[in-house]
Amino acid sequence: MLKWNGEEIKKKLQAEVEMRLEILGVDAVSAANNLCPYDKGRLRGSITYATKNKASSVSGSAKSGDEVEKPSKNGVVRIGTNVEYAAIQEFGGEIRAKNAPYLTFKIDGHWVRVKQVKIGGKFYLKGGMQQTEKVVKQIMSFNL
Repeated sequence: MLKWNGEEIKKKLQAEVEMRLEILGVDAVSAANNLCPYDKGRLRGSITYATKNKASSVSGSAKSGDEVEKPSKNGVVRIGTNVEYAAIQEFGGEIRAKNAPYLTFKIDGHWVRVKQVKIGGKFYLKGGMQQTEKVVKQIMSFNL
């Protein structure tokens, strides 16, 4: 007599997919960290991954709450950060003074006053994902 083990097989497959997604998450975070601009380390330390069941934690100068949120679905890995200036570092853009006539900051020990600054995109998250894409098929291929 044949016994149906569908639920057991489904659970094992889900666990295997989860483990492989975690491997991809670790790899993508590592690649993004290598490309990430670095000043005090908060942005770099905040780049994390999350699957539905597990999330990596922030490190270094990053704060609790900087990490990426968990996805709501199984079979998904999310890589990113919740640091407020992450998007301008990733995509670039223009920063303008809002509450004063000038932006004021130090460069090489000298104070500078400007009305706006342009920041070029660093594409550290995109670059990290592109580097990880090369191994996705290898990691996610199943040998059943």
